[in-house]
Amino acid sequence: MIHFSKNLWDRASRKFHEGYFKVEAGRISEVEFKKPAGGGAVKDWGDLFLAPASIDLHVHARDFEESHKETFETVEAAAKKGGVAAMACLANTRPRLDTVERIQEFIRRTEDRKVLFRPFASVTQDLAGKENTDWKALLKLPIAGLSDDGKPIEDIDRMRAVMLALKGTSKLLSLHEENLSLSRGSCLHESPAACRWGVMPSPTSAETSMVTRDLKLAEELGVSLHFAHMSSKEGVGLLAAARKKGIKFSAELTPHHALLTVDEVLKMKVEKLSQFKVCPPVRGAEDQAALRIGFRDAVLDCFATDHAPHSSFEKDRPIEGAMHGFSSIEWHWTLANELRLQAGLEWAVLISAMAERPAELLGLKDRLGSLDKGKDASFIVFDPAAEVQLQPGASKNHNGPWAGRRCRGKLVATWLGGEKVYES
Repeated sequence: MIHFSKNLWDRASRKFHEGYFKVEAGRISEVEFKKPAGGGAVKDWGDLFLAPASIDLHVHARDFEESHKETFETVEAAAKKGGVAAMACLANTRPRLDTVERIQEFIRRTEDRKVLFRPFASVTQDLAGKENTDWKALLKLPIAGLSDDGKPIEDIDRMRAVMLALKGTSKLLSLHEENLSLSRGSCLHESPAACRWGVMPSPTSAETSMVTRDLKLAEELGVSLHFAHMSSKEGVGLLAAARKKGIKFSAELTPHHALLTVDEVLKMKVEKLSQFKVCPPVRGAEDQAALRIGFRDAVLDCFATDHAPHSSFEKDRPIEGAMHGFSSIEWHWTLANELRLQAGLEWAVLISAMAERPAELLGLKDRLGSLDKGKDASFIVFDPAAEVQLQPGASKNHNGPWAGRRCRGKLVATWLGGEKVYES
């Protein structure tokens, strides 16, 4: 089949142009930036935008003993609705992904799906920060890398050791940068909003103290790091300075840190306050502005949802006892487009952070990340001007602040490997 559009993404020019691509056996066999000459079935998408399907580097897929939160089936359905072709899934499942056998079980249960699941293995057993997992054996498996995300790596000797274990590999060391002695449960950012609700505040130093430590180690050891869910102006400043010094890293911006500020909770009813609880917390307007600039400048070079579904029993309670996290993956492209419009970003920034850079980091450039000849025919059909109301339904739970919000950008269809897997 031939797919034609007046707005087909061209990686070379970093713009959309009129053009088409031909799909054979699930892959792109031909790409031309002109109208098709005829011959063969042609799907004319008109003015709709065709872009590579995204790759989400931060997904809590749940399942196993937490199937009440999410199953592999529901998170895959949510990914398809969000235009996501591949997901890096964190190790804080129950039981944890902390042994070769559990990683193999995860792979066995996810390997034949349309969406590619790539698991992280944990750095420590049970994510408890006490005993290391078998890094050498785990790194031989087809994993995204190592991460204790959900918890920080507090022990500096362990951090140094795991950096050296990953040095020279193509695997990621994904870091949850939180100083637990400062974050105070990470309920709300240190702000008038926290005072208004009488909640222990979480300062930016809870993030920056860890980022400072780990950048120094990365520079000393000559290793590359991946910083998850950056949230603060000061944190982005540290990363920007490190980039100028040549320290190697990648870093995430999440939809909630890009689009929300803590001031929103001033308007909330107390019974809804827990829906705003996430770690690290959503911070102030100056932090949001700095994050957007850092994203524009590719200091933050990945747009990842940190999809973290929870049941209403775990989320609908007083904020101190509620679980952290938002369910977001089914709106990956819509939320990204809303950010593009609010922040005045070029399309190239978005597609690099959603598809190209994640494909590089996960070693998937031969298959995903662009619409070049030879790649998987995994793409989205998108209307960037259409206004939509965010309606949950694909993910098993819809905790967080998104449901009912109006955003710009409608995902019309998702195609993976040449097959249509979602249509709005």
